Amino acid sequence: MKQQTIKSAFEIAGTGLHSGCSVRCCVEPAPDGNGYTFERLDLPGSPAVPGHWSAVAPGQFATTLVSGDSRVSTVEHLLAALYGMGVDNAHIRLDAEEVPVCDGSSAVWVREIERVGLESQQREREVLFISDSISVVEGARSFRSRPGVGLELNVTVEFSHPEIGEEQLMLQLTPESFKQELAWARTFGFKEDLDALRRMGLGKGGTLGNALVFDESGVVNPEGLRGEREVVRHKTLDLVGDLALSGVRFEGALEWRRPGHAFTHLVLQRLRP
Repeated sequence: MKQQTIKSAFEIAGTGLHSGCSVRCCVEPAPDGNGYTFERLDLPGSPAVPGHWSAVAPGQFATTLVSGDSRVSTVEHLLAALYGMGVDNAHIRLDAEEVPVCDGSSAVWVREIERVGLESQQREREVLFISDSISVVEGARSFRSRPGVGLELNVTVEFSHPEIGEEQLMLQLTPESFKQELAWARTFGFKEDLDALRRMGLGKGGTLGNALVFDESGVVNPEGLRGEREVVRHKTLDLVGDLALSGVRFEGALEWRRPGHAFTHLVLQRLRP
């Protein structure tokens, strides 16, 4: 299959989830082989940062990319939308460090991608065919791969909370399944952890309008869950955003237990040595 980009640019303004800063983000078409690149318009010389796993900085709560003195953070929801909807090449311009959180999901980005449409390009996509079984274990987290057709994701999460417990999701990733099964699922957190996050200088832009929050008994948001198993769906959305940093499309079955950003980046190093 040929690579694809978007037909025209679109812009979204909003707030950074962790920084709380206002930001404008313009997503533009990019040429064959570009992949995903970010440009910091607010810094001298508008430095570029590659959307690639080799540029990932250590961190647990969001995916941050670094090149020299330039950083771009919380890129996963936008990258998930691009990768999940079949966009291989895009150039993203920002006037602050953090990508806008929007409603905490990928839904806004998906709507804009569908509105402007996709354009086929000349180069073939690079596909990584999973030919061998690979296993990675880090404490309670684990990953396993096997050959398969298309990209099959099998994701399990575990939280000791009465509203969550163990949740599992299996799906064949396509633009339609991404839109229907993942794009609407919001980032989530636990009320008891919010003060600790803010002491770390994170979560400054978080509200009930852009995050799903649990207290000790249930969901704090007055509207409740958007759909069943929203937690594992959002974890899978984050996973897709991190897989976008691989620079390839995957052909095979990938099974994850208790995925997280740092663990996914570790797995990418095994898959893309």
